[in-house]
Amino acid sequence: MGPEYKCVLSLGIRCFTEIFLKELGFKKFSSPFDGLFLSSINDIIYLLEHKIEDDKLIHTQDDDKYKLYNERWGNRTLHKIFDKDTNIDKAYHNATFPHHNLKEQSTYDHFKKCFNRFDIIEKNKIKTLFCFFIHPTYPGYRSITIADIEKLANYLKIKYNCHLLAIYFFKTNTNENYSLLKNTDNLSIYKINNNSHELIDVKQELIDILNKFKIQSHNLLTYDYFNLNIKQKY
Repeated sequence: MGPEYKCVLSLGIRCFTEIFLKELGFKKFSSPFDGLFLSSINDIIYLLEHKIEDDKLIHTQDDDKYKLYNERWGNRTLHKIFDKDTNIDKAYHNATFPHHNLKEQSTYDHFKKCFNRFDIIEKNKIKTLFCFFIHPTYPGYRSITIADIEKLANYLKIKYNCHLLAIYFFKTNTNENYSLLKNTDNLSIYKINNNSHELIDVKQELIDILNKFKIQSHNLLTYDYFNLNIKQKY
């Protein structure tokens, strides 16, 4: 797999990737994709290219039609390009930023810092394992094909010194705990034979797969490295 990995980062597609990486001790700093609800590979690529664009954000607190939703579940932020559903209920619950209100300055600043870290990783060619976990049977998921994942891997290869690890979680009538579906220099796709989105049910399989990348947790970069580089940048 080449030089030692210095970063292990979630690219979504929902929050399960971040939760699993954190519980396994691989998350050392926040990614902008940790808690987003992304419907397609194109959404991920768009955000990697354009990051946070103020004129593309829709804050539910600014629209009275979301008043009852906000009172029950809290303010959140939609994206004009991704969240086009005219059904208010679907638009709110499928918001790109379902756990975040970017109208709040602290939250807005958080995402800016997260994307700044990606810029530093790109500029300094830091060896990174991007992780992309998919639970096809979980409510609200749309189809993510192997061709879609290959598209993402090819995009990442151009910008970063990286490898993309994609894992499907779904149960089939086989005895194998997990299997390798595809492996190239910049991409590995596995299937874990379990539908569960609870770490306890898939932990050993995840450990076995991640061990193949020989990641040394104590050598992974932390917030301190990025805070120093951001200060030097400005």
